[in-house]
Amino acid sequence: KVSFILPVLNAEGILPRCLESIRKQDFPADQIEILIADGGSTDRTRDIAEAHGATILHNAERRAEPGKQLAFAQAQGEYLCFLDADNEIASADWLRRAIAALDAHPDALGFESYYIKAPGDAPINRFITGLLQVSSDPVVRTISKRAHLQRESPDGVQEFELPEDGGYPTGANGFIFKREWVQSLGENSYHEASFFPELIRSGRRQLIKIKDLGIHHYYCSKWGDYISKRR
Repeated sequence: KVSFILPVLNAEGILPRCLESIRKQDFPADQIEILIADGGSTDRTRDIAEAHGATILHNAERRAEPGKQLAFAQAQGEYLCFLDADNEIASADWLRRAIAALDAHPDALGFESYYIKAPGDAPINRFITGLLQVSSDPVVRTISKRAHLQRESPDGVQEFELPEDGGYPTGANGFIFKREWVQSLGENSYHEASFFPELIRSGRRQLIKIKDLGIHHYYCSKWGDYISKRR
């Protein structure tokens, strides 16, 4: 079973596309749960989540990190998947292929999605999420080059080795990993900036990707959106 974890706040304009892409997966529907950690939305976010069969959790602290911790405690899946409301899974076989790859690599840190350019995407968004790939921050992009491709199978499954010091930015926008990893560090220990580096330093240095398999990330549509998000 896979638990999708989405922290949200007033996301009515972008959430339907995200949730619809989950429901379109060619993966058993009874093996998917969607946990929405809502930070007190005042628009139709909660109604949209309910219409897509999601479980809504009240995130009193509003921020994403506490919302994810809240969802961790409720998740029933063997695997957890982080998505944001501005993500859209790019293909119906994404989840099935990602889980198959993780099942074949049981000690891997997790599965990291590629950013796939969406048809009709704004040029600035195509630049930020395509050229920079893992982040809108050029510094983080530089750090991301520390993942070294070890091998690639004929079906596109790629095995990367991560640096032993944990210095690699990952863990968001279509990232899948075992719930067991959360339990190994404690459910209240999550913070995106330290959680995955700590797991890497503990020895989970293998990262799985699949060539051309990933998500559309609708990060920004104009320079003003980009500047606002970077503040």
